[in-house]
Amino acid sequence: SQRKADMRTIKTALETYYNDNNYYPTSLNVLAEGTTPYIKAIPTDPKTKQAYIYTTTGNPPSNYLIKVTLENSGDKDVKSGTTNIYEINSSN
Repeated sequence: SQRKADMRTIKTALETYYNDNNYYPTSLNVLAEGTTPYIKAIPTDPKTKQAYIYTTTGNPPSNYLIKVTLENSGDKDVKSGTTNIYEINSSN
């Protein structure tokens, strides 16, 4: 549940950043920088402490994808056809 909450937090920061800049950042670190950060700290996986997978497409970036691995393979949000992968992107 912490990973999914982290994804919602990151998504909110990304969408706010997009509304201000008309593109997504190429790195999540940008969200926590500057005089007006969009997020206090970039969340990491609560178990491994590794960064979540974040990719963008477009130049400037107009889409993003964040992937995490959930521990519960039976979670309703696990992507169909994957092993425990949960994704959030700019279109959902």
